[in-house]
Amino acid sequence: MVRDNARLMMAVRGGIAEWHLVRTLSAVPGVSDCQRMQGEGVPDVSLRFEGGRLLAIECKNVLRRVTADGLATMDFMKTRASQADPCSRYYLPTQFDIVAGCLHAVTTSWEFQYVLTSALDPHPKCPGRLSPRVRLDGRWTGNAADVLRAASTR
Repeated sequence: MVRDNARLMMAVRGGIAEWHLVRTLSAVPGVSDCQRMQGEGVPDVSLRFEGGRLLAIECKNVLRRVTADGLATMDFMKTRASQADPCSRYYLPTQFDIVAGCLHAVTTSWEFQYVLTSALDPHPKCPGRLSPRVRLDGRWTGNAADVLRAASTR
């Protein structure tokens, strides 16, 4: 049943990625209060790094196919949008501090790459929103502590 329902399968894969992200981040020295967030429209994970402010992290799965130059990509948008505002489907850069890209679809390993939300490209047509087309390029890193430290000082 799950395999035959694409939206359900996407939700299951997302939930599993979030669970692995919490496990991964909880093991980073300096991380405390790491937990999955519950609720509609809230970031997926919150934590503190080295006693700093509470950080919000959005977890997204990468797509199975990589670009011609070997980069992982992700569709970076919400599932639904308001009919009155089609741009509401795209994230605001202030909604979370960090994006964690789960590489499982490409590597078959529960590993992540991280980027500050402020480093992502703006949407080409929706002012103040983030682009839905994301490539995990040189802005991304597998070193969670470096990104957490950078987000904590903002």
